[in-house]
Amino acid sequence: MEIKNTRKVRAVLVREGKIAVIKAKKSGAFMLPGGKLDEGETYEETLRREILEETGIEIEFKNIEGPFFQNEIEYQSTNEEGENIIKKTITSFYLVTIQQDFDYTKMKLTPREKERGSKPYWVNPGKLEYYLTNQRDNFKSSYARRYATEFLKVYGEYEQFKRKNNVVDLIR
Repeated sequence: MEIKNTRKVRAVLVREGKIAVIKAKKSGAFMLPGGKLDEGETYEETLRREILEETGIEIEFKNIEGPFFQNEIEYQSTNEEGENIIKKTITSFYLVTIQQDFDYTKMKLTPREKERGSKPYWVNPGKLEYYLTNQRDNFKSSYARRYATEFLKVYGEYEQFKRKNNVVDLIR
């Protein structure tokens, strides 16, 4: 069976004690901003591009810290011809601190993101962690369950990163 590898980046984007999540209205999924690396892009360049496209926020390289965690998942999917394949996604997670709010006029969502009803929100991560812990298994969408699991894993890794590196508690 064909295995397709994809490299992605995502950000724990912190502002005033809250983090940015992209909520897909159609599936109910909560995702951290980020996406796939384009050919020739560095991880940091991809992170800057994806955050701008999904939130309208322009970040500087100096505000990017990490990666503090890397996650690998494999799942079955289909290719363009409808054949079963294995997708392996390797995602690197970065910490990005900012002061700006979302700028909807600068957002450039892909047709797929628009179809999903993707929209950025500032959330209290502890409340989102509680919600996802209690609701993850009730989501009808495997997409929403997968991203809930990812968020919970990344949030736990972020907490460990803070303790290990004496990071000031940016998230309350």
